[in-house]
Amino acid sequence: MRQAPALALLFLLLAGCQAVADDPAPLDPLTLARTGRPNDALLCPKGEGCAAEPDGEVPWYPVDPAALLEAWRAVLEATPRVDLDRDAGGNRLAGAARSRVFGFVDRFAVRVVGDVGRSSYVAYSRALQGYYDFGVNKRRLEGWRGTVAARLPPPSP
Repeated sequence: MRQAPALALLFLLLAGCQAVADDPAPLDPLTLARTGRPNDALLCPKGEGCAAEPDGEVPWYPVDPAALLEAWRAVLEATPRVDLDRDAGGNRLAGAARSRVFGFVDRFAVRVVGDVGRSSYVAYSRALQGYYDFGVNKRRLEGWRGTVAARLPPPSP
């Protein structure tokens, strides 16, 4: 009988987490401010000057920005439980990723930077619920970084 209140509380917490469907603020990973919580992750190319401190660096590729953006689009569209926003604008992709079991929503954005024949990207992902995400957003970005890299020629020095 003591389990009933604990189960009811767990159900209410999970139901509350499901109620958060979207983050209305558009994300621009180049200029955003970090949450200050251990539930977000940011990757930036060296020398790009992101407004926030990144968790890691990404290389520059010898491809046009449009080709890099299409590589990102293909990777994101092939990822289960990821929904891309219809129009993130410019050289940017944004959307939401849901966890497999509880359906927790994380928002992400990727912005491609560069010029003809040389491009890189800034990628950000953050949890919308909770304080700590157990490294989920950082692992997600690291996985996407590797998958995108496999679709492109080797990075420029």
